Amino acid sequence: MAVAAVAFPPEQLVSRELYVKPKLYQDLCFPKPPTTWDTGIIPIVPSGYRQSRTVIKVSGPKMYNIARNIFISNKARSVYAVYDNATVKCKTSSYLKFTIKLLYPTTKMDTLLVDVRRVSGCAMAFRDEYQAVFQAVLPGEDLPRQLHGGMMNKAFAGFELMDIPDIGVEEDIIECNLETSMVNLESKMYDTRIITLQDLLMTTDPKSKETSSTACKLILSKYDKILEYIINDIMKKVESTGFNEDDSEEYLRSLSLNILGNLLSSKDNYYALDSLMRKSHRTVPLIDCLVWYVSMATNYPWNACLAAKCLRLLAPNFSMQQAYVGVYSALENARCYGNASYDLLEKEANAALLVLDV
Repeated sequence: MAVAAVAFPPEQLVSRELYVKPKLYQDLCFPKPPTTWDTGIIPIVPSGYRQSRTVIKVSGPKMYNIARNIFISNKARSVYAVYDNATVKCKTSSYLKFTIKLLYPTTKMDTLLVDVRRVSGCAMAFRDEYQAVFQAVLPGEDLPRQLHGGMMNKAFAGFELMDIPDIGVEEDIIECNLETSMVNLESKMYDTRIITLQDLLMTTDPKSKETSSTACKLILSKYDKILEYIINDIMKKVESTGFNEDDSEEYLRSLSLNILGNLLSSKDNYYALDSLMRKSHRTVPLIDCLVWYVSMATNYPWNACLAAKCLRLLAPNFSMQQAYVGVYSALENARCYGNASYDLLEKEANAALLVLDV
């Protein structure tokens, strides 16, 4: 993967510190991450409770490992989870929200209900998350037939095995799309900006081989207002906290961080990016913001993952003697938090630390 080399002009330098080995996680003033799901006393279903078709019934010895298995599954899939006694509130990187509740159907306590319900977000994405929870609760067992996707799965059976060649997209078509994106990013309508950023994310994604290289090159050379918007949006940060609060701004930052990561990792474009960053004089405040996102890992783990990736791609500008204040401790904190409950965060933070140490 190509690494963007963005230099720091002397006038942009800010206060720096010699590298000091970070304190252990328990010595830092951050909330202690959960290392398991402590359910407390599991309640009996209340009066008026209506059982949904996504409830999983478990009986026998399997009942006693459910909480641990669900925690391990959430950690492995990097699902942001808030554990509150016998209820866990979950949020994925696509901002799908769902809950998992443990309930006893009767006072006999010989059967346990695992109630999985979508709160908001894509129903198709929820199906995937439900399947993951089902396998964590009843490993090796098949989903009920009505939850497999029915006719849709039959209609697309074997489709993924087809050899579909990449079809190139003419540069003028991509240019037209980017011109439209520049206009739409100025819209006061939230949905318009969201759709535009989602489109830019797909267009610049390295997996989109037919558009990514050309789109990134054009953004960095001709449509630099898009890059300017992305940087300005990232620097707005996000102030809302709490699982139940509106996370629309957090999602906007997520899209912008993701697009920046695509631009930084694009091949043969780092010289143009270097030039743009020099002219914009935004390198130092941008990196300060990326460190802030990493330091907020306990509240916004997915954005912390994306920020750590961007820091890794900007790592050639760091050294043991010229490290930004707080960058190592922020990454170490994120790595430890990820190690406890969020695997992808641990991976990204550790990768950034390794590159910075080099």
